[in-house]
Amino acid sequence: MQALESQWKELNALLDEKTRLSKARTEQLSAYDRLREQVVEWLTHMEERLTLLEPIALDSEILKRQTEEIKVSVLLLNLSLFWSII
Repeated sequence: MQALESQWKELNALLDEKTRLSKARTEQLSAYDRLREQVVEWLTHMEERLTLLEPIALDSEILKRQTEEIKVSVLLLNLSLFWSII
């Protein structure tokens, strides 16, 4: 009888551990899905932004302006992604 009780306790302990691991994996998957959605949104926005850009200029002043526009755009998008993660 004691052997049966011991096996039962061992089985319960294993089930508890499996349940705990399953919950942890579910939380990790949920966090991954949220982050993936944010990255997809960011990529979509960047693709839209790139399609709106004018052709790359040959004039150095216009090229500098275009470079700054892209830097600002990327910075703003990175900040929004960062704050949505936190």
